[in-house]
Amino acid sequence: MAEECLKIHEMTHGWDDTPALFRNFSATLYRGEITALVGLSGCGKSTLLKIASGLLSPTSGQINTIHSQSAMVFQSPSLLPWRTALQNTTLPLELNGHFDGAEQAQEVLESVGLKGASSKLPHELSGGMQMRCAIARALVVKPDLLFLDEAFSALDALTRKEVQALFLRLHESLKFTALMVTHDIEEAIHLADRVWVLKGPMASGVREFQIDKARPRHKSWRHSSEFGDLCSQIEEAL
Repeated sequence: MAEECLKIHEMTHGWDDTPALFRNFSATLYRGEITALVGLSGCGKSTLLKIASGLLSPTSGQINTIHSQSAMVFQSPSLLPWRTALQNTTLPLELNGHFDGAEQAQEVLESVGLKGASSKLPHELSGGMQMRCAIARALVVKPDLLFLDEAFSALDALTRKEVQALFLRLHESLKFTALMVTHDIEEAIHLADRVWVLKGPMASGVREFQIDKARPRHKSWRHSSEFGDLCSQIEEAL
């Protein structure tokens, strides 16, 4: 049986003047897996991600984590414009008091395909390169749990597929656990081991779809009847 990495138990979250987004909500992340979270706009996907990552506290309930380090990748790369790609990548290390991480950051930049871009400023990087740098910045702390909030949604279609392929290669080599929010059902099925369908308001749980497809997943799988059936099932569950 897969080992638990993060468990949300009987969690309720809301604000005084609005209905609760979640009520007695429970779900589990499993170590080494990619879990994709999908749902209609406003159902609480990003809120749930922030609660799971510790950026928000639930009104009640428990979040039990079994990991030592986590990191977040947001929809916007949010690179500091006055710092080079290398300096942006070393930033989390510096914030933790480590000012000698240039070599480590350079290795991570090379792993995301930015070997020759370490001295470039953000405005000198394409959108795809900026997102690769944001991923490198998250991975430089060697997280065992990675959160992604619509991280690939702003990229054009071709660049998005390239970054998706990069993400899968990094997952294969680094074995991190990931929870990612996406509006793209095809992206969720292609990348994830499990897809959570969140329905609000006052969601008490998720409908979970397990994607029993061995890795690596060839791009031709997107055109298979199995893939199409999963898309239909998840669309119906929304």
